[in-house]
Amino acid sequence: MTRIPPDTQKILETLRQVAADTLERKRRLGHYAVIWRDGKPLIIGDDAPADYTQERRAWVDETSLEDIFGAMEQQQDDDTTQYDEVIK
Repeated sequence: MTRIPPDTQKILETLRQVAADTLERKRRLGHYAVIWRDGKPLIIGDDAPADYTQERRAWVDETSLEDIFGAMEQQQDDDTTQYDEVIK
C-alpha cells in the first residue's frame, strides 16, 4: 500500500472537513446538496427536487406518438420563430 505524505494527508483531512462543514451548513439552512454515492450523483435534503424521471416515464407511456406530433405542430403554429416543419 502506498503511504500518503503527511502534508498531503493534512490537505485531504482539511478538504474532508470543509466538505462536511458545508453539507452541515446546507442542511441547517434547508438547502439540498448533490453528493456522489455508489458511482452516481445523489440529491439529498428536504428541499431536493423530486425525481422527475418517474413522472416523465409515466407521461411517455401514456402519450401516443400522434398526440406528441400534434403537440409539436401546435407549438410550431404558436411560435413563428421555430422550424418550418415537423419531421414525421
